Amino acid sequence: VLELLRNRQRMAATQQRLQVLGAALQSSPMAVVVTNAQGIIEWVNPGFEATTGYGLNEVRGAKPGLLASGKTGVETYNAMWSHLVSGRAWKGVFINRRKDGTEYHAESTLTPVLSSHGVRIGMVGLHLDVSARMEEQQRLRRSERRLKELLEQQNAIFDNAPPVLLSCDGLMRRFNPAFASLVGGTTAQLQDQPVSLLFGGAQQHAAFSARVAPQLAQGLAVREYWAVQRLDGVRMEVRISARGVQVEGFAHAALWIIE
Repeated sequence: VLELLRNRQRMAATQQRLQVLGAALQSSPMAVVVTNAQGIIEWVNPGFEATTGYGLNEVRGAKPGLLASGKTGVETYNAMWSHLVSGRAWKGVFINRRKDGTEYHAESTLTPVLSSHGVRIGMVGLHLDVSARMEEQQRLRRSERRLKELLEQQNAIFDNAPPVLLSCDGLMRRFNPAFASLVGGTTAQLQDQPVSLLFGGAQQHAAFSARVAPQLAQGLAVREYWAVQRLDGVRMEVRISARGVQVEGFAHAALWIIE
C-alpha cells in the first residue's frame, strides 16, 4: 500500500510538472514545434502561429520544411542533421517564409528527444524571429562600410591636398605628404615636434601666435603671409590659412593650409 501511495505521489508530481511545462510552452512568445521521430509535426504553440501565420490544424502531419524559403544555405542543413542524427542539439538561423509569403530570420534551437535506449523518438524546436535584429546588424554593417569609404576618400583628399598641418597644443599632430615635402623633413622628423620648428624658433612663433591667436579663439578664419623655415634652414614667404578646431584631449587645436 505504501509503495502504491508513493507511486501515485510521483505520478501526481510528474503530472504537475508537465502542466507547468505545458503552460509555459503555451504562453511562450517563441515558436515551439514538436515532431515525431520521422520529423512530422505533432504540436505547435500559439507563438508558432503568431510567428508564421500557420495554426496547429494547418501544420499537424506536415514537416517543418513547409516554412522553407529556399534561401537557407545547404551548409546550415548539413550542420543541423549532423548534430541531430548523432543525438546532439543544434542551434542556428533559418531564412523562413510565413504563410503570407513574407520572409523572416528564425534563430532556432533543435533538440532531439531520446528514449531510455538512446533512440530518437521525437524533436523539439524553439524558434525566435530575429529579423529586426538581423536588419539592424545589416544596417550597422552598411553604415560601417559607408564610413570606411568616406574615411578613405577623406584620406585620399588629405594626402593629395596642398600642405596641411593639424597642430594640437603647439605640437605637429598630423600633416600630409605635401607639408613634409614643403618643410623638407620626414614623418619621423616632424611628428609631435613643436610648431615653432616651422617658424625657425620660439620667438618667431610667438610673434605669429600673438597675431593670429585672438581670431582663432573667436572661431574666425585666419589668412596671413608669413615667413617659415625648412629644416635645412631655407626661409620662404608663404600664405597661411587657418581655423581653430576641436580635438578631444587638447585645449587648443588648429588646421593650417600653407601655400
